[in-house]
Amino acid sequence: MDYSAYIDALLKKFERSFTISEGYEFQGYRYDFYAYFHEKRMRYFASKKMVLDEFNIYEHCFFQRVSFFGENELREIGKRGQQMLAELVKPSLEHMSTTVTMVWVVDDPVSDDIKKKVKRYKLRRSYWLNIKGWSQMRLVLVALPRGEVVVSTDARKVEDVYLPSF
Repeated sequence: MDYSAYIDALLKKFERSFTISEGYEFQGYRYDFYAYFHEKRMRYFASKKMVLDEFNIYEHCFFQRVSFFGENELREIGKRGQQMLAELVKPSLEHMSTTVTMVWVVDDPVSDDIKKKVKRYKLRRSYWLNIKGWSQMRLVLVALPRGEVVVSTDARKVEDVYLPSF
């Protein structure tokens, strides 16, 4: 499967729930695509005028195509992930969760060492003992030549979404 066919199929899955931007720039980095999701939930007592509580769920997905993915790129993602969470997450009593997913579509096969490191990658933050919510960073590597997907610990539950369908 080539890159454009894969991205078209993937964006078709995302367009039902996400707002998608092409050629998105964030923190000085340019991404091929960006997908944003926001959900606001409220609980009421007796009527909608009496709100018990409300909470917001955010999800940000950044898509990038690279020819090679190695040790330096993984280290860079670690630094970038910290900065992304710091800028994208706004802890408050209404904030429940923010998930940032970075999807890297790689043209060359990925080494076994990098796969192990990606699978162990975890970046989670708790704000004020989870009273003001939490955030997490997910990594997804898609090696199109072999049709394989390597995901971080927190991305395991969404791995099927990113599988290329041949």
